[in-house]
Amino acid sequence: MAILQKGAVKYLVEVKAIGSELKDAHLKQAADYGANQGVDWVILTNGRIWRVYRIVFAKPIGQELVLDIDLFNLNNRKGATVKVMQDLFLLTKEASLKGLLEQYYVQQQLSNRFVLAALLQTPPVLNTLRKLFRQLNPELKLEIDEIKDLLTTEVIKREALEGERAAMAAKLVKKLFQPKKAAKLKGAKEQPAPGGNPSGDL
Repeated sequence: MAILQKGAVKYLVEVKAIGSELKDAHLKQAADYGANQGVDWVILTNGRIWRVYRIVFAKPIGQELVLDIDLFNLNNRKGATVKVMQDLFLLTKEASLKGLLEQYYVQQQLSNRFVLAALLQTPPVLNTLRKLFRQLNPELKLEIDEIKDLLTTEVIKREALEGERAAMAAKLVKKLFQPKKAAKLKGAKEQPAPGGNPSGDL
């Protein structure tokens, strides 16, 4: 089943009998079809459980679980009911038109172990750690490269440092330090020469 938005397929929905187990084979079938059609979102449900996946257009094609909703989990324990209702709202027409599910997905992508591992290796974090080490012991003169090596070999799990998602996170974090440099260079170029004509008019 397909759900359309503005004439285009927004979600592909794979519906199974209520009470039946949702299997990887069901997801693969829907995700493969969605990838062939250029659809970003796949929903797998048996009426009770609703799982929403984002198709990852990489090599090979993958899927990321974004929402896992169990309608039988409607109770007041630790706000479980509120969480279910919030997740369900992301599947409504109103939320879809506002792109709220996409925003939620981006937030998930930014708050994961891959991005955190990449952030821990940035100059500001490494410099802060070096200062803290020296506050603990002024004679402890660890250099930036030594701290980074300690993080990547002893602290951060290898799975957060390797693979396609780690590379994407590193690329994303690297952009944090590019806009300032680019803006500075642009500002320098736009500064009029002393005694020159700022407008460039003759």
